[in-house]
Amino acid sequence: MGIFDIFKSEPSTLENLSCININEWNDGYTATGPQVIDFIKKKIESMPYEKFIKFLKKRDLYLRITDEEVNDQMNKITLKGAIKGFFPYPRKFLNLNSEDWDIISYRIVDSKTRYIPEKIGGDGMEFGAFKCLEILTIHDQMNKYPCDNPTRGAGIQFVDLDDDEFELLKPLDNKLKKYKDSKLYNHWLDMWKGIYGGIFKTKKRKKFPINRYMSFTCFGE
Repeated sequence: MGIFDIFKSEPSTLENLSCININEWNDGYTATGPQVIDFIKKKIESMPYEKFIKFLKKRDLYLRITDEEVNDQMNKITLKGAIKGFFPYPRKFLNLNSEDWDIISYRIVDSKTRYIPEKIGGDGMEFGAFKCLEILTIHDQMNKYPCDNPTRGAGIQFVDLDDDEFELLKPLDNKLKKYKDSKLYNHWLDMWKGIYGGIFKTKKRKKFPINRYMSFTCFGE
């Protein structure tokens, strides 16, 4: 430990991040990590970093992540771009610094599409008015790219809810969206329990837990 390390304070917010969608390489089944890393490395090495961030902002499905404190335990992430909206999470996840712990948050949104495979009794891709659970995960910092700014991985899992699942999670989601509530941490924990101890324990979700997903590599601005 350096002589000044004792004066370092733990971060209270996540750094601002510009994110590239990597779904075009990542199909969920093929090991495409080296292809993504090679593509991004070449871009970073070919231009100033500020220009690289501008390059990301021009790509399809660009995502920007910012963060703010809402009370003594909780932060609220704001997403803009491919996905828009707010995701509260316990601030303690910022300082765990472990691959075993990620920043994670949840919300339910209206969706014009849903995908339930025919093999589990669904109708494939449908268009209409549906409810979707979005699970946002942001991983610990990684060191895969030639830049001094922090880099992270992030993902959004989309769980297309049936009527029973929505009725179970709806009151929990309503409370979690009360960002100024002093009990916001308890609301986040209740939502976590409702998802992982509730709908994900059902026979249906054991067969097919996630309907769709988006994956991102994120760069500190």
